[in-house]
Amino acid sequence: LLGEGKTLGIHIRGADFKRHYDNHPNMVTIQEYAESVEETLKANSFDKIFLATDDSEAIEVFTAKFGDKLVYYKDVIRTSGDETVMKSVDAIANAEYVITDSFHGAAFSIIFEKDFYLELLFLQT
Repeated sequence: LLGEGKTLGIHIRGADFKRHYDNHPNMVTIQEYAESVEETLKANSFDKIFLATDDSEAIEVFTAKFGDKLVYYKDVIRTSGDETVMKSVDAIANAEYVITDSFHGAAFSIIFEKDFYLELLFLQT
């Protein structure tokens, strides 16, 4: 997927995070992410941008703005709006690969024998 060259990695938490997940006071918009990436590209030399996200709108915005420079996994479940991708167990059962930050996402991935990536968020209070 990444091949040769220097890659800038971006993770955009969308979907249900747009509802101020865990009382997080500020949501960084997709446009703000894109502007930050543009500034980073001006200051640094990157051949590619790898985007990890559960939000289909982020894919659309980044594709329009960065074109062929953008790479991302195409065989994952994404959502639009503010609904979680974990709408049902069927989503995991039928997935090729699961990206999750929850115990249940990891547990069902193991049960259905799916490859998965687990990112644990530790928020300081």
